[in-house]
Amino acid sequence: GVNYTLNPVHDSDDVYLTFPAARFDSHNVGNTNVSLTNLQLSGQDKSNYTLNVVSKMSAVIEPSSITIVKNSSADSKAISKVYDGTDEVELADRLLKSDFTIRTQYESNVSDMVMFAKQTYSSSNVTSSASDNVTIVFALSSSASNNYTLSQSEFTFTGIITPLEIPIHWSGTSFEYNGQNITPVPSYGTIITGDSLTITAQVEGEHKNAGNYTATAVLSSSNYIAADGTGSITFTIIPKPITITWVAPADLTYSKT
Repeated sequence: GVNYTLNPVHDSDDVYLTFPAARFDSHNVGNTNVSLTNLQLSGQDKSNYTLNVVSKMSAVIEPSSITIVKNSSADSKAISKVYDGTDEVELADRLLKSDFTIRTQYESNVSDMVMFAKQTYSSSNVTSSASDNVTIVFALSSSASNNYTLSQSEFTFTGIITPLEIPIHWSGTSFEYNGQNITPVPSYGTIITGDSLTITAQVEGEHKNAGNYTATAVLSSSNYIAADGTGSITFTIIPKPITITWVAPADLTYSKT
């Protein structure tokens, strides 16, 4: 609104100003001028005064605040992905503007004035439970950045990153007894570029005698998990063949016994 004072007017007099038309020189935020037309005095005591007309005055246009509210569709949206080494939310899981109500005090739908600045997980690593927050950040579009502000630009949601399955390869399933603990050697193929991963095999108890045993792959990073059916194997230690060599005595004398 336009604030004004009438001076001098006695406190008890009923006099006020009407201005049927007011036009700002600019509609954008900042200092500008307002042109007033058809200025008139009104009130029961208006006939006691005359008006010295001022047809133009200075004014300040302040930014309009854009309010963003999560809709129920946003709260119920599941955000999850398989580990890929990044904190980016996959396209299919990203929230849409329709998941939010975006408006100003005077306009009911101004979604074209805001855009998503980012949709990211708080970490690029696998989470053990639904505790990893996905951050959604809004920003003003270039056309609205001067005339609007955001009352809230950042929202958080629950997201999950699950381990990436990789196939485990084993050095063999059958080994010959050698008097030492025998363990198959596991290996893996391709992983995410830039990652490092160590793999070892674990066998419960002593495993050097002939028999059947189970080896389980142990990965150094929780971002990876063995693909189904490859994380453990049953292997066999088979008896070692031995050859008996007989040595004949040097001299033998016939005897009935």
